[in-house]
Amino acid sequence: MNINGEYRVPARRETIWNVLRDPLTLRACLPGCEEVTQVGDDVYEGRIAIQVGAVNTVYSGRATIDDATFPDHYVVSAHFHSPTGGFADGVATVTLVAEPDGTLVGYRARLSPGGRLTSVGERLLRGVAIRLANTFFSRLIERLKAEVNRAAPLDRAVPKPLPHVVVLQPIALTAAPLRVAPSAHVLRSAMEPPPTPPRNSSPMLVVVGSVLWLLILALLFWPQG
Repeated sequence: MNINGEYRVPARRETIWNVLRDPLTLRACLPGCEEVTQVGDDVYEGRIAIQVGAVNTVYSGRATIDDATFPDHYVVSAHFHSPTGGFADGVATVTLVAEPDGTLVGYRARLSPGGRLTSVGERLLRGVAIRLANTFFSRLIERLKAEVNRAAPLDRAVPKPLPHVVVLQPIALTAAPLRVAPSAHVLRSAMEPPPTPPRNSSPMLVVVGSVLWLLILALLFWPQG
């Protein structure tokens, strides 16, 4: 059974080359993967739980990377088996093609099931394999996006304009005496006209007044005849 697919991943080929061979990334992105361990140069062992129709079991196996040409392509061959679920052998060629906005990752795989897996049917088995590949690359893309966001430099903070500040200049010292402004009372007093000094009565007025008083007294107290 042959399957193939292509995925656009927003990362450089060198980055994808490394993460596709990283045990932690493989375990995090591969659905049902319980364990992945690198046991040698380009040799991995692991366990994966898969349900294919009525077959629901855990497969253990080993995968080996051969014919690796950094960072263009490599070939991985694998054998997985289960005491109750049969076995599967597979060979896949993975290619990495650089693009302006990332990398086009392609694979061509040939699967050979055996044991109980042969009773499932090629159509169902193909669907499960494609679903596993789609889920794996979807998780891989999200994982790479998160790493790019963490590694991206922070935007430089734009300095905010300082508030307008009025700088007060120091007052120059002077030897001249300080002039104090007059108070309102002083100003009001200065604006009022000076009081009119009392006028001295002339001697003539004094005499006339005395005569008038004498006449009045004479009329009041003069005896009537």
